Amino acid sequence: MPRIGSLLTKRKVLADARSPIKVAVAVEQQPLSRLLRLRYGRKGLPRVGRSAKRLAMQGRCAWCNQESDELKEVTIVTPNRLGLQPQPRTFQVLPQHEPDLRRYISRLERFGLLFALLMLTISIAMVLAAALGKFAFIPWLVALAGALVIVFPFTTPAAVSRFGFKTSITVVRFAGGVLLVFGAFLKTM
Repeated sequence: MPRIGSLLTKRKVLADARSPIKVAVAVEQQPLSRLLRLRYGRKGLPRVGRSAKRLAMQGRCAWCNQESDELKEVTIVTPNRLGLQPQPRTFQVLPQHEPDLRRYISRLERFGLLFALLMLTISIAMVLAAALGKFAFIPWLVALAGALVIVFPFTTPAAVSRFGFKTSITVVRFAGGVLLVFGAFLKTM
C-alpha cells in the first residue's frame, strides 16, 4: 500500500491496438518525487535560500514596510549580528525615511557589540546568582535587561525583513517594557 501523498496519478492516453478509433484512458501512478523532477528538474521544488532576504523586502520600504513605487536604493555598511565585520547592504527605502535608517544603522555600528556583551554579561550574572543562591539579584538583572533592550532596540534580520525596521523597533521596545515590568513583579514576590 503506497503512502498517502507519495503517489500522484497522471492520465496517459493510449490508442487501442484493435480499433484505431477507440481511445482508452489509462491511469499511471508515479512517485511524487519523479513528477517533481519532471516538472522542476533534477533538484525538485525551487528553493528560497540565499536570496530570501533580498526577496522579502522587494517593493517595500525597509523602514516602514509600506509598498511604494518611489523607493530609493540605499547602500549602507552594516555590522553582523555581533556588531562585527561590517559589510555593505542595500536597502530599499522611501526618501523621507532614509535619514532615520542611516541614524539607526550608525547607532547599531556604535553600540551593537556593547549591547551583545552587556546582554551576555547579564545572562551569565543571572545564572551565577541562581547558582549561588542570591535570588534577590535576579529581578534587578531582569529589569536591567529590559531597560537595555528599551535603550538599544536592536532587532533580528528576520524581524526586519518581515515587519520593517520601524515596527520591529516598536515590538522590541515593547518586549523590553514587558521585561522591565516582569523584573518589578519578581521584586515584589
